[in-house]
This record gives sequence, C-alpha cells and structure tokens, in this order.
Amino acid sequence: MGFPGIRKLKTAAAAAVVFGAVIPASAWAQESAQTTDEVRQVLGQYHVSGITVGELKGLSIADMLKKINAKDPYTTYFTKEQLEKFTDSLENNYYGIGAQMGYDDIGVYADKIFDGSPAEKGGLKKGDYILKVAGVSTQGKNLSEVVSGVLGPEGTKIELTVKRDGKELNLTLTRAKIHLPNVEGYLITPSTGYIKIDSFSSDADEIFDATFSALQKMGMKSLVIDLRDNPGGLVESAQNIASKFIKEGVFAHTKNRNNEDTPLQIKGGTTQNLPVFMLLNENSASASEMLAGALRDYGVAEVIGMKSYGKGSMQSLHSLSDESAVKVTFEEYLTPKMKPVNGVGIAPDIEADGYTAQLITALRKAGTNSFQVRVTKHDVTVNQVEVTEPYRPIREGGRVFVASRTLAALIGADIKWNQTAQAVNISTGKGIHTFAMSPDTLLLKNGTSYINLDKFDDIYPQLHWEDADNLLQLETEKE
Repeated sequence: MGFPGIRKLKTAAAAAVVFGAVIPASAWAQESAQTTDEVRQVLGQYHVSGITVGELKGLSIADMLKKINAKDPYTTYFTKEQLEKFTDSLENNYYGIGAQMGYDDIGVYADKIFDGSPAEKGGLKKGDYILKVAGVSTQGKNLSEVVSGVLGPEGTKIELTVKRDGKELNLTLTRAKIHLPNVEGYLITPSTGYIKIDSFSSDADEIFDATFSALQKMGMKSLVIDLRDNPGGLVESAQNIASKFIKEGVFAHTKNRNNEDTPLQIKGGTTQNLPVFMLLNENSASASEMLAGALRDYGVAEVIGMKSYGKGSMQSLHSLSDESAVKVTFEEYLTPKMKPVNGVGIAPDIEADGYTAQLITALRKAGTNSFQVRVTKHDVTVNQVEVTEPYRPIREGGRVFVASRTLAALIGADIKWNQTAQAVNISTGKGIHTFAMSPDTLLLKNGTSYINLDKFDDIYPQLHWEDADNLLQLETEKE
C-alpha cells in the first residue's frame, strides 16, 4: 500500500526532546479508519520485529503501539501537532526567549543567555532570578513549571520580573523560534581542542567541520569530542562527522526484519593525524553510540567515561495522508566490527565517573598537564570549559569537602571504594593512601564520597586550593 507524502528519515534519536506536555494518546483516540489502516500497513511492512499486518488486524493505533512497545519503546505515532514538535526537537528548535534556566535554593534563575536571542535583546542577564512570569509569582514552582510559562508562540510577548543585585526589574521580551547551538568548540590549551556535540541535527556535521577546521588553524594537535548526554539525532550527521576521520569503510552494519545487512558506508572521507578521545556517559545514545563505536573500531579514538545508554536501533519516519506520521524501528545496528549496541551500550576504554572527573581524565590523555577548576554558586568550569556537575562541594564546620573522584582525577590518580573499610583508596605511582570515613576526613552523601581538602592536600601537595566569597578554586601544578 502506498501513502501520500510518505518519506523515510533515518534517525537514531533516543527520544523527542519537546518542551511542554506530550499530547496523550486520548487526543488521537478518534483516528480515522484510513489513518489506522495506514499505521497498520507501515508497521506490518517495516517494523524490525517482523510483525505482520494480520497480527495487527482490528487493533487501534494505541493498541498496536502497546503491542509493539512492550519490546520496542521507540516506535510511536505523531499527530500533526506532535510531528511539528518532534521535528523541531530533532533540529534543536523551540519557541521561547533563548535562555537556559537553572534552579537553586533561592529559586529559578537565568543560567545561560544565547547570543542574539530575545532574552539578550530584552536585557535578561545571566544570574537574574525570575520572580514573576506574566505577573504570576514563581514562588513554590519548580523549574519545568516556570519554563513552561516562559515558552509560547512565536511573536508573542512575555513579561518577566527579575531580581538582579538586590533590585527588581520588569522586562518585556518577544518570543521567537530559537535554534539551540548543538556544537561548540574551543582550544583549551594551545594544542588541545575540545568539541561538544549536544545532538545530531541536520547541521551538526557542517558546524563540526567548520569548528574542527578552525581549531586546526589555531594549532590543535589533539582533540576531545564530548558526547555526554547526547541522545542522538540524524544518523547522516553522525556518519558525515565520522568521514572526517575515516577515509573509506563501513560506518555501521544494519539488520532489518529479514536479518539482512545493508551496511552504512563511508566513501570519500579523510583521515587526521591527531589523537582523539571521546567522552560518553549513561545518557549518550543511538547516533552518539554509532559515532563512538565507529571511531573506536577504526582505531581513531579512545572512549572515556561510563558505559553508554545502549540504544542500537534506528527509526524511519513515515508521513501519513492526514499529515500525521508514524516513527518505526526498522533496523538494529552494530559497530563496524559487528559488535552489538542495543541493550549493551559502548563500554569505555578508560572508566571515569562524574562530569568533572571525566573531562579532566580526557584532557589529561589529550596532553593537558595542569588544571584549574572553579566552582561558583551556579557554575563549574574546568580550564574555562563549563561543566554540568551535580556533585558540588560540601561546606561543613569551616571545612570544604570535594568529590573524591574529582580530586583523584586532578592529580592523575586511580580511585577505588573500599566497602569493607568504608574508605576511599587513592592510588598513584608512589603508592596507595586510604581516606577513612569520619566527619573530619571523608563524607558519604547520596552514594558519593567527599574528601576534606585540608586532609587531601596534606598528602598530595601538588593540589592547591582557595575558598573565598563562594568561589572555590582548585589547581594542580604542571607535572
């Protein structure tokens, strides 16, 4: 059966990142018989499980998805409105003011202002606390509730009352379509490059290429590619990035419902004469895993961090006659060396836990031998690169405790938790030192250990630190 306007879009998105509530199944419970049959035909022809049209006969869209989602949560149906949101999410687009919000003990604040955004043009500043949205107090509301109030149709106005330096200000901003930057890069040292890819939108490969070339011209001799928390996106973008490092060969093997392998090929690529290190964590999924798996299989890159999510499937997007669509898992993929990913993930070559520790570990492998970590009320930076770090320092009784894994990474040591002794073992080439649990030495909070900085620098004097006016600075000497 053919479908008007049918199109196939290979994606490996772990989920649609959509601001606002997802439309519930009840919203399309009254689907037409034609739409129901079109969904049935698509699933029966393409779904990787091999399910047939006959097995889906007589079922509603919701029931068909329920049957399939028991083993495959990524196949879904989109109404026209949901499809628009999903497409925007793939391209990192949303409608709002262009500010990233954060939440602390005081309330919701502006954590990042995007260049050229309505927020910047309207005078919103990083660190401003949001007191009111459209005249409604934000007190007692969580972050998502405040963000939902700020989002809205393009061209509409929103009034914010903010607190800055103890003063209240009223700002009027005009919402717009915001394209979130999904690739950014820097030279962290004169020779160490860093490129972070937040998602694989249609332009991610082009931005990566331009960023890579710019860093090369600036003298880059080694590169860290950060794929942490990257849920995936368009396979083609990840494939094109891989072609920057792989001249010819298989990017990934695929397996359809008939167990047929149609490899995704790289042709006309290039190679690079520089070491590459890739950062992954538990939230790195699909296209992120494809890229990491390919670069590692070809010996281009080492993987640092934690085992990735394990989404080794691909989806195609089929448009239906009423402008709705169904996203279908039609293939599973394996790395170039036929290693499975689905339900398994990509295991790191070097395991490192914690955002700050992971970045320091990767930079050290890339040739960086001195580090500066700065921790303020809202921000953590490593050598001026901003890090999302949930394990913030603990200040108790005039003492400062920092996550053990961060301290170990700063001095290039291995770390191991000794469950029997309830202690942390820090291992360097000079031996092992044990920090035992006590209120003055080692704290355990929510499964994470923290070491008193005074105790730590007694043993490891290469670490220097200063804590004043809510600014903690940690530095290591060049080795």
